[in-house]
Amino acid sequence: MITISMKTLIAYGAVCISCAALASVTPTEAVWVGGVSGDLTTASNWSPATVPQTKSTTKAYCPVFRNSASVTLSANSDYWQGFSGFVVSNSSDVVFLQNGTSTTRLYAPIADVGNDGGEGTNFVFDIEAGSSLKLSGIAFRGKETVDLVKAGGGTLWTTLWLGNTATYREVDVREGVLKSTAARANNRVPRLRVRSGATFQTTADGGLSENFNSSVILEGGGLYDAGGKSLTFAHLNGFGAVSNVTTVTVTGAGESAATDVFAGRVYGTLKIAPTASTPENSGF
Repeated sequence: MITISMKTLIAYGAVCISCAALASVTPTEAVWVGGVSGDLTTASNWSPATVPQTKSTTKAYCPVFRNSASVTLSANSDYWQGFSGFVVSNSSDVVFLQNGTSTTRLYAPIADVGNDGGEGTNFVFDIEAGSSLKLSGIAFRGKETVDLVKAGGGTLWTTLWLGNTATYREVDVREGVLKSTAARANNRVPRLRVRSGATFQTTADGGLSENFNSSVILEGGGLYDAGGKSLTFAHLNGFGAVSNVTTVTVTGAGESAATDVFAGRVYGTLKIAPTASTPENSGF
């Protein structure tokens, strides 16, 4: 067992995987009927035939994909907002492609985050086992009051950003795999939680942006796959594992508090950087 004197272990909540159950407003379902390729902003590609996008403070959408497809936004759009998450099912592989040289941004709905910046709930990607959603050149645009939740046994893969200039309160990997091949500076995650049986994977230059003093919580059976790179966190808690890693450095930066408790495994070197709240003799 390794006990690190930094911050109290955070309790884990129950798993719930539907967009409707995790949203503060009940989202309107929109089913993709545009075949194997098409434009997300073409109404006839959806059932009902309405583009699932809104700036409403009282409405949100949940787009559903039941077949494999490669989709883009129209040439005059560089953002898509107003949804509480996505559902990909039926062993489908869906790719969202970047619109030319523009960075396409996915925005959490105003209805969930509150028009005045008030408390929101969750931004859910429910990817069924055997299915995948790849966001190629796409940026998430969240809110500090909203969690990004990866649900379902499939894979969510982002290549450019995991959190933009406005990030999330927490990235919560509840099931399946959340993979980021973005540069470390673009993995802007203040807190990462990986639940039992789920995997978070980073590649490229590895890890989470050090500017966000990330706190990582690995539930027993939760896995962080570092892609053969070194990682730096502010805090590390839980009973899970860090695999495929060279070195994990825990700095203790940011949140000042009592104790971090990590009783899992690191398949590499673990370094504890001494700080005021993490003395060099902090016993592990």
